[in-house]
Amino acid sequence: MNLTTFIPFWQDAIVVILLFITAIFFAILVDKVSKSNLKKSSYILLTCGFISFPVINNYFIYQPTNLTVSLSNLFMIIAILIIYNNFLLKRNLKYNILIGLLLSFPISMYESCCQTFVVLVFITSFIHCKFNNEDFKRVFKFVFISAVTLLVGIVLNQIISDFVIWILKINGKLVNDFSNKITVVEVIKNGYPIRRLFRNKLVDLFANNSLFIREFLILGLLGFVLSIFNFVKKKDEKGFYLYLFAFLSNFILLAIMAKNLYRICYSWSIFVGFVLFYINESFNGRKSRKAILIILGFIIFMQTQYMNTLFYNDYVGYRRDILYVSNIINNLQNTCKDLSKPLLFVEDERDLKFKDLEINSDNRFDYIGWGLNSFDGDGSELVKLFNYLGYEFDVVDDVEKAREIYYELDNETKSSQIIELDEFIVVKVKSGA
Repeated sequence: MNLTTFIPFWQDAIVVILLFITAIFFAILVDKVSKSNLKKSSYILLTCGFISFPVINNYFIYQPTNLTVSLSNLFMIIAILIIYNNFLLKRNLKYNILIGLLLSFPISMYESCCQTFVVLVFITSFIHCKFNNEDFKRVFKFVFISAVTLLVGIVLNQIISDFVIWILKINGKLVNDFSNKITVVEVIKNGYPIRRLFRNKLVDLFANNSLFIREFLILGLLGFVLSIFNFVKKKDEKGFYLYLFAFLSNFILLAIMAKNLYRICYSWSIFVGFVLFYINESFNGRKSRKAILIILGFIIFMQTQYMNTLFYNDYVGYRRDILYVSNIINNLQNTCKDLSKPLLFVEDERDLKFKDLEINSDNRFDYIGWGLNSFDGDGSELVKLFNYLGYEFDVVDDVEKAREIYYELDNETKSSQIIELDEFIVVKVKSGA
């Protein structure tokens, strides 16, 4: 069906539908765990808080991952729902081995969904304790079963991936290769300054997107203060610890992919929806409830306003990149005799600025730079943007050999943006153009 081939608007429409289905299943999960004892307003806040959280904007930046992120999160919620049902029925752990096999599918699509799974486990445990008189051992058993199921999914995903690669004799690095990631061990061993790591890689990465980071941290801390209050006043020790674990779980991926910190944000929308639900459920007074509903409703309203700004900004950037790629294609058609030759993309070192369309802020994804350098750096992702416009370009098979040929060219030849050689065509592109 070739669903991962990007078709603007059509694929976004599919992702929107998946997003709403995910919100529905999220509400179903919470409803089942709470035994349908929630206020109606809590369902609204839970789902609207999830759907309107501005990080959702990242789903729709025009790359094939928007479909995989949405699908993987949906699968994770369904998996938790099944695991929790098995837990209530006191089924043996072996029943969850099959769930682990199914989990390997969403993990293969987008490994960051593992963090979402862990966050959901602690959210489910928190709500379970709130509406069920269970001891800590019973809750720990659910967490343990979920952890084992996730581990099975991760291991099976790796085994299946290695087997498929071995059968097909695929060369090059694996997509999930950890060679470009900083691990916690490296941070400790090499003495990376943690403060600088956070400032440079997290805050700077979302310099103009910091509103949703601040909102996540503020709401997370408000929920934490509320859990402390309930711990002191209502002796809710289990709720305090489970909330703390749920909050901290949103940063698990810092341990294995510190260079890709944007990935840690994909569980935040679920957690924000949960926090709004938790705050609403904690106030029972008539006057206080009305005030809380107004405040929480205003938060959701502001989220939608900010998300709309991000969508417009990304659309402007999309038009800019399409215009940039269209100009390159025109140059290809005017310069080259045989457009069936594969393309070799190289970084354009010239100081070029593409100012036909200005971007209001720096939140949007640099597709040109990402497509040029992602995975093996062969330009296989960048060529997709060219083909989105209705062409059928391909990239060279042996990138290293093609680059050696290119580097041996004289400087005058290399000064051109388009260079047609016997076996391939060199195309120079500017990252962040």
